[in-house]
Amino acid sequence: MNVSKSFKVIIAAISLFIAGIIVVGANANTAYASQIFQSQNPNNRHLDTMYTANSVEHSNLIRAGWMNFGVA
Repeated sequence: MNVSKSFKVIIAAISLFIAGIIVVGANANTAYASQIFQSQNPNNRHLDTMYTANSVEHSNLIRAGWMNFGVA
């Protein structure tokens, strides 16, 4: 392997590393923006609590008779 090819491989590896850091950083910031919905099952004497970020899942639980506690 000559020096030019080694240099290109090193630059490619560094570029992928930096791109990975940027993607992970962007995903970490969006995690704080999502809402967590809370609902409880009134049919269970221990009152099962469900936490979900999926609004469709939360709506389906409320239609099935679960108690709506809104955004946790």
